[in-house]
Amino acid sequence: MDTVGKNPQARPFPCRKAKATMSLEQFSEIIKMLALVSGGLWAAWTFHKLQKVRAAELDNNQKVGQIQKARMEQEELRTRLLRQQPQLAIRLEIAEMASLPETGKSLLCITVTLKNEGEQNLQVSFDDSALTVGRIVFGKNGKQGIGDVHRFAPFYFTTDSDVPQTFSDRIIRVGQERKMAIAVLPVAEPGAYFVQFNALYGKVSFDGDKSSPKDLAVINAVEQAFVFASGKARAAEPTC
Repeated sequence: MDTVGKNPQARPFPCRKAKATMSLEQFSEIIKMLALVSGGLWAAWTFHKLQKVRAAELDNNQKVGQIQKARMEQEELRTRLLRQQPQLAIRLEIAEMASLPETGKSLLCITVTLKNEGEQNLQVSFDDSALTVGRIVFGKNGKQGIGDVHRFAPFYFTTDSDVPQTFSDRIIRVGQERKMAIAVLPVAEPGAYFVQFNALYGKVSFDGDKSSPKDLAVINAVEQAFVFASGKARAAEPTC
């Protein structure tokens, strides 16, 4: 009996070829899918990294802003504290004025204006040398010196006396300004004159202020200027 048709090894070869062709197509599809997945993962990872960088940048900007805000607050606090301290502003006014015709000499008239520019009431103390005026002289070697020195104290009149009284101190409230006429002296010789005003001042405790005397600092205020006088009764040159 012929058994060739029943031999299992005689199966047609094209069937195996078809299976191999499907496997290649499937493999190609898998490669495409993997490529898409990889691209998506790369995009997601890149987006995540960019978000982290952006978040870090925003965080740094926020920290920088906080630091700058803290610095501004510290500067504002420092300015506020400085304003709370007593601040005495001194303005010298020096003018050369005409004297009596028979003398032929001019006069230096000196006034001082004191102003409280701080946020605390202050007390100003004076001595007999509050105002000093001297003429600039030069030695043979050209070295600068000061001669013919005059010293003055602020003064005032009481209602019951014709004798001037010396100011020992004055209290100036916040924002107040006080002008004092201190000295008039003849211009002995034309030339440059040195003018200096100095006073001690500090915060004064009143109006319910309970500050301790130990907390009251005393400040030595000094204001200086040069004036050029001709001695011929004309306006003095601007002070410097």
